Amino acid sequence: MTKVTYLGDEPTRQFGYDFADGKGVDVTDEKHLAKFKGNKAFKVSGDKSETEKPVTATDGLKAEHHGGGKFNITNGETVVAKGLSKAEADAFNGLSPEEKLAHVAGANT
Repeated sequence: MTKVTYLGDEPTRQFGYDFADGKGVDVTDEKHLAKFKGNKAFKVSGDKSETEKPVTATDGLKAEHHGGGKFNITNGETVVAKGLSKAEADAFNGLSPEEKLAHVAGANT
């Protein structure tokens, strides 16, 4: 079961789900889960999706333009991190494979 928790202070309603008091809400719709995963205001837990697989130094980590002036760090087709600026993406792409791995590992803790 995948639970989504809103990290903000005030109650909110998103995609038909009510979030309040830091309590997790069961979310089963994959489209909604993808949107919650990409939003820093929400924490997704209990999901065993590909984004939770460990990333190794041999993986093809790179920052790619996603649209709207924002960039994502990807590992093949899997989005590892979202919402980077162009400067952050350029800096990430300039890192060695080991540095990229350390950066991603630090972002996912």
